[in-house]
Amino acid sequence: MPRKRSNLPRDLIDSNVRLILRIRDMSQASLAGLMGITPSRVGSILAAPTERTVSAMAKALRVPAEWLTDPDLSKRSVQDLRGERST
Repeated sequence: MPRKRSNLPRDLIDSNVRLILRIRDMSQASLAGLMGITPSRVGSILAAPTERTVSAMAKALRVPAEWLTDPDLSKRSVQDLRGERST
């Protein structure tokens, strides 16, 4: 049975993941390590994200999954993006 094509905003997810990685001075390889997969697999996931893979990336980055589909993510504070939220 063929996989159902995702309606997730691929380019937005890719941009948001890369923004978080850049702010945190992390590489795609670092994210792959956190997820227990290869860097090329991360690239494949970013090219065709699913709800499950977005959730896995968000968990590895320790951010809400909604952040990865947020068109206004770049407006968040650097502290938020680095995971340095104050309590």
